[in-house]
Amino acid sequence: MLKNKIFFFKSLSFQRIALNLHLELFNLLFNLKALFFMKKFYIVFGMMLAGAGAMQAQDSVSVKFRVTLKGTTKVKHATGLRVTGALGALTQPDWNPSAAKVMVLDSPVSDSIYTVTIKVPRRAAPNDTFEFKYVNGDNWGDGAGGVPEDERAVGVPCKRANADAFGNRIFKQVAAPATSMILPCYRFNTCTPYYATGTAELNSVDFLAVAPNPMTDGARVFFTNPTNELHALDVVNNTGQVVRSYGFTTNTEFMVERGSLAAGLYFARLRNQEGQSLSIKFVIE
Repeated sequence: MLKNKIFFFKSLSFQRIALNLHLELFNLLFNLKALFFMKKFYIVFGMMLAGAGAMQAQDSVSVKFRVTLKGTTKVKHATGLRVTGALGALTQPDWNPSAAKVMVLDSPVSDSIYTVTIKVPRRAAPNDTFEFKYVNGDNWGDGAGGVPEDERAVGVPCKRANADAFGNRIFKQVAAPATSMILPCYRFNTCTPYYATGTAELNSVDFLAVAPNPMTDGARVFFTNPTNELHALDVVNNTGQVVRSYGFTTNTEFMVERGSLAAGLYFARLRNQEGQSLSIKFVIE
């Protein structure tokens, strides 16, 4: 009888040990499974965040604005020249001269052209326009007595719809996949294009852009051609040497293949038959 009881208790102990081992194994498997799903969740979540960041970076365009006081009676205000408008507030608040970036001289291209690059959001409709105006100073004003002055006389007279009836300048955003563009330079508060000293700047286009930028194998150079003029394109390296040329055409884009071009900084120089030109930087990686 005693022997049977001992056997019963031993059997019960083995059952408890087996049950405990089973529970430990179950917990281990459960934790491993939870860890696997948690890892998978973080991977997916990280990819979503990376994708959102890439989309945010991709869904914007860097616009180079340019203006000059040369050929006008204006003198630069002590607080500098600025550009403000309905630009999407990615880089600076809309319609707020005091919070706008100060424009700087576009040296060594020109000693009289002021420039600033502002990132604007890419809009769904490529033909949507952005409104802006240049301000000589850090506030709205008419310039009397040395106070800041904003552009008020641009309005309807500007050619090729470069301004609206409210006196604001406008531009159309370059289509994807371009991520940067350069606007023609105008004299402050006028519709008159300005050509840098010693050069004849191209004014038959409303913008010039390169995509992708930086490039690895190739890039497209975009521009407008409202008057259907003939344009050619030169690829210029950072020492000023023309390393690639594309002949005259009425098309509105050129495809630049990398080929044997080394990594570095280059300029895409668009020119017409009269020798006027407009350039934009791009990088080969």
